[in-house]
Amino acid sequence: MALAEITLRIEGMSCHHCVMAVKSALRGLAGVSSADVSLMGKKAVVSYDPGTVTVEKMKEAVEEAGYQVVGNDPATTGRAIAGGALCTEPRCGRCR
Repeated sequence: MALAEITLRIEGMSCHHCVMAVKSALRGLAGVSSADVSLMGKKAVVSYDPGTVTVEKMKEAVEEAGYQVVGNDPATTGRAIAGGALCTEPRCGRCR
């Protein structure tokens, strides 16, 4: 399973409970291996299997939890992860 990473920008979080609700919604999806949610950064960094879960499904899960996904960071969308660490050079071949 080749993992990818995306950073989702999220609005509506105001406390630790909100962070946990978003994290739980994302981690509850098949294909999501991790979700790190930042209240201050208003974002979630998600590692996932693109063959199992779509970005649209992640957005739906966050919205069903009561929050708004207002975009994603194009620089991280689908970026491959090698051996559990972010690949700093997408053309290196280790991630394919």
